[in-house]
Amino acid sequence: MELRDEENGWQLSLENGFVQLIQIDFRLGLFLSDTSGTVQLYVETPCWLKGAYGEASLNPSESSSLAPILPFFNTKVIGVAIQKNGRLRVEFGDGHTLEVDPDGSYEAWQLSCTSIACVLICAPGGEVSFFRQPERPTKAA
Repeated sequence: MELRDEENGWQLSLENGFVQLIQIDFRLGLFLSDTSGTVQLYVETPCWLKGAYGEASLNPSESSSLAPILPFFNTKVIGVAIQKNGRLRVEFGDGHTLEVDPDGSYEAWQLSCTSIACVLICAPGGEVSFFRQPERPTKAA
């Protein structure tokens, strides 16, 4: 797993990544895993699942609208693209994408990476906050 800081945002690449868990409560949760760690993505606002045959609108506040994401359990994930304007895109191995736009009133999404020890949050209006856990100093022997 690698997080690259790019001019327009961040690119999270996964090596042999897949959807490990799909969680539905008042939000849509995708737990992604690869050879080096896990990513927890929570989507709290409407989003779109797009593919070659069209798109489906998903709304976490209407759990029945989330049915199109369920077949993506155990699906290959290539990476996650995050733009500085708050737009997020999950890229699946079969060409589908899950896309989330920022929301004017609510946090649209939150993403945390265990192996990189960071959290990114899309605040209302689209500003992305980036938090990284500081490195712990090593003790001298």
